[in-house]
Amino acid sequence: MKKNLIIILSCIILILLSLTSCNIYDNNQGKIEDNNEKLFVYEETIITFNNIKIIAEIADTSAKISYGLMNRSFMPENKGMLFSFADTKVRSFWMKNTLIPLDIIFLDENLKIINIEKADPCIRNPCQSYLSKKPAKYVLELNQNISDKFNLTPGLIGIVS
Repeated sequence: MKKNLIIILSCIILILLSLTSCNIYDNNQGKIEDNNEKLFVYEETIITFNNIKIIAEIADTSAKISYGLMNRSFMPENKGMLFSFADTKVRSFWMKNTLIPLDIIFLDENLKIINIEKADPCIRNPCQSYLSKKPAKYVLELNQNISDKFNLTPGLIGIVS
């Protein structure tokens, strides 16, 4: 009887744990874990535009680039994600499973802003694609309208420190 009770309780605990698994973002550690148990640790850099400093997590592997900011429900105002590519070409981004509205800022190899797109969350297909107007090497994602607040405009050049 005691053995059966332990087995039943163990099963209940496992079921509850599986039902409560969720996405976790730790703002202090730059880690994201999804319910598939993937874990990314992002290095950070600071990008400065017109004396405005933005702390950006660096997405520089295919896995990090593919996952991006998916499933996050919050991002601090002064933070973002910088996607770094090995080559320079016209970039296409979409918002599949991205829960927060974003400014997608396309940058050339010198961190010069090419264009900025306002992107809304997309939970179901088809999702809109957002394109760079010229070849881009980097893409910076910020909370939507932060580019307006910080007066970020095409032609402005960022500095990484």
